[in-house]
Amino acid sequence: MGAEMVFKDNSTGFRTYIELASIGLELFIPIGLGAFLDTMWNVKPWLTLVGIVLGCTAATLHIVKRINS
Repeated sequence: MGAEMVFKDNSTGFRTYIELASIGLELFIPIGLGAFLDTMWNVKPWLTLVGIVLGCTAATLHIVKRINS
């Protein structure tokens, strides 16, 4: 029961860390995927730029949603 109590007390803090980590992943994954596909298909820098735009858009929408909630 002690561990459950500690987890319940820290659940909002843990949720905040998870949301912040997901924002970082939303930025990193599209950029990394774009860079990887650029090297595979030899179309540098276009897919990296698309990844930057998609990643920044997703992260911005996530931040706006978090601020409004």
